[in-house]
Amino acid sequence: GKTRFGRAPTSCTWNSLDHQPKMKLLSVVAGCAAFRVAPLKRRSVRLSSAATLEVEGAVVDVGDLPYPNDDKHGFDFGPSVQYWAEYVPPATSGLDNLRASAAQALRAGGAGGDAFRYWGYHLARATFFAGQGAAGVLAYQATAATAPYRGDVTTTEPSATDDAPRTPLGDLPTLVDTMGGLFAEAVATYEQDFGEVRKGTFRLPWDMVDGPRNRQASPLYLADQARRYVGEAVSILTKRNRRDETDFGVWLDSASKKMNYPDYYLNNFHFQSDGWLSTDSAKVYETSTETLFLGRQDSMQRLSLYPLASWARANGVGEGAGKKLLEVACGTGRHNAFLRDNYPAMDVVATDLSQFYLEEARGHADRWEQFFKRDRPGQRPGAVAFAQANTESLPYEDEAFDAVVNVYLFHELPSEARAAAAAEMARVVKPGGVVCWVDSVQRGDRPALDANLGNFQYLNEPHYPTYIAEDVGRLFVDAGLRPHEKHVSSTSK
Repeated sequence: GKTRFGRAPTSCTWNSLDHQPKMKLLSVVAGCAAFRVAPLKRRSVRLSSAATLEVEGAVVDVGDLPYPNDDKHGFDFGPSVQYWAEYVPPATSGLDNLRASAAQALRAGGAGGDAFRYWGYHLARATFFAGQGAAGVLAYQATAATAPYRGDVTTTEPSATDDAPRTPLGDLPTLVDTMGGLFAEAVATYEQDFGEVRKGTFRLPWDMVDGPRNRQASPLYLADQARRYVGEAVSILTKRNRRDETDFGVWLDSASKKMNYPDYYLNNFHFQSDGWLSTDSAKVYETSTETLFLGRQDSMQRLSLYPLASWARANGVGEGAGKKLLEVACGTGRHNAFLRDNYPAMDVVATDLSQFYLEEARGHADRWEQFFKRDRPGQRPGAVAFAQANTESLPYEDEAFDAVVNVYLFHELPSEARAAAAAEMARVVKPGGVVCWVDSVQRGDRPALDANLGNFQYLNEPHYPTYIAEDVGRLFVDAGLRPHEKHVSSTSK
């Protein structure tokens, strides 16, 4: 065991803002906190949770849940915490938000150089995802209008006994107001993200530097992603609104069952086809989530780079030579490429429980390495390795990594699994290292959102009600870590 670092007065909050006037679109929300490992030789690891509210599987009134009370944990707050806590969109109508935000984005991009490249890239992506999202809603509505309820997976009527709210995008004014609010929030997110580039927190994202050679600029790739998304959107909205018992869970053959997946993992979270357990799922995931966030997911996930940068500066890490980083639950590996691009000499290990998502992650790694060779001829990046592993039981020795990163995992874990995952991350990081954790906002982070925050459970997120009340900071402190920094970007912290 290791001597657990003593509890210090601490403060941590998590903030969200997928809420605009007249807006009822359900969206996943996310957040970033970093923990420093006390530079002690030994510390003990204890599993505990301040909110063991196991109510998964039932519809929960979040008004009955406690607040995580993160204010007690003692993070150093970046200026973004207050900014997003007080954020309001520039206007009250969708069209006015679109006009004001588009004008701001064009002014920012007009500075030229990296600003032009950054804003041109994001405006193009936001436009693509907005059009793709609208196409998905329209395709769903066409299906809903022509398919009588027959109680099977192709129909769209909700269960007569289910009182879950319907997806409220059935009319054009609501769709315009929703898109306008999301676009305003996206522009504010991009302003913050590019501000960190200018401050030197991280590099201009590599896919922007890569330009037309990046696959995101390929018309064939974009057409394939749009095709996949529209089909998936119809399926998700159908299941979400009908909520038939056959719409929940995943089908596994006998070989897959031998993989010993946790029971909670065998769920088609957000009604995604096949859950995490197919190639099709892995290939549509990024375009689905980026459409939901109107293209701001990359910017929010880059929050992990804020505390990683301050830790790296304080410890003379430079580009990472001689250091090892672990990303757990890496998903498709897109964020892993951003990590490597900023610390290219660092050796990196990425784990995930889905072999299908790991295959996508390998593809992202290959594409980034090809870019790296073009961008820095004659240089070699640090090694990268991928492993199928459960974050609750990582196959690595104690104190094996200098940094550990985790993005968007805990809201899909039951409470006891969150505690186990936090303890494992604490176990494998070295004294003096850093753990960067990113996930959804919780109750109390944005009081204006509290009344509707729990609606995300209706998108087949059974552990979300307990997550938004969980004292996540306490999980890591009890595992032996010391709070470091807190930053917020849009619906991530």
